[in-house]
Amino acid sequence: MPITIPNIRNILVFGEAGVGKSSVINMLAGSPYDTAKISDDATNRPLDNVGYRITIKSTSSSLPVVAWEVTGVNEEEHGTVSPGRKMNNLRRLRNNLGDGPSLLVYIVQGSWELDTRALKTNYDLFVKHICKGNVPVILVVTGCENESPMNNWWIRNERILNAHGLRYQGHVCITSTRGKIKDGEHVFEEEYKESEKGVRRLVADNVREKPWVTDERRVVEESLGQKEH
Repeated sequence: MPITIPNIRNILVFGEAGVGKSSVINMLAGSPYDTAKISDDATNRPLDNVGYRITIKSTSSSLPVVAWEVTGVNEEEHGTVSPGRKMNNLRRLRNNLGDGPSLLVYIVQGSWELDTRALKTNYDLFVKHICKGNVPVILVVTGCENESPMNNWWIRNERILNAHGLRYQGHVCITSTRGKIKDGEHVFEEEYKESEKGVRRLVADNVREKPWVTDERRVVEESLGQKEH
């Protein structure tokens, strides 16, 4: 059932399949396992965009939002989502947003080899074409638990991202897992707590109070280079 709630801010959580979108939504909600279902298999996932009504508790406030987990835009390459199905998903997402988006949250996997072509394709689709550059976008880099400090990923890659026109209102490098239990404790417990605070603070600091709303009926079709028949 679509979640359309007036006067509540919508955030779009997007990125390639398997980068950790569900895990980040669970971190925002403060429930590591229960809010958004986590799949270890990028091919075993819902085909439709899913909205979760959550409250993000930061150091200074509690922020009610609907976090939309957007189907991975690269999933047609894996045979899990056809181009037509992807188009329908994005059209329904736009219709379900009600008041429109207030923030874009771009998730990338820091432990993967940097693929600037895929990064730019996803960035341009959501930031430039669908939202026409009118919605703030933040970057959340998962899989940084083995970096010391975790922000090293950004230090290495910031110049490359800027060179490809990938600019963000803010970023955070995190781990979205507590890791295995060793000697009675999770290996990455400290890093996880730091990540949880960081990602909540980043969202709370950048989400717009007033959403961006477009009257363009064909924005999705135009963004995907297709026309409605």
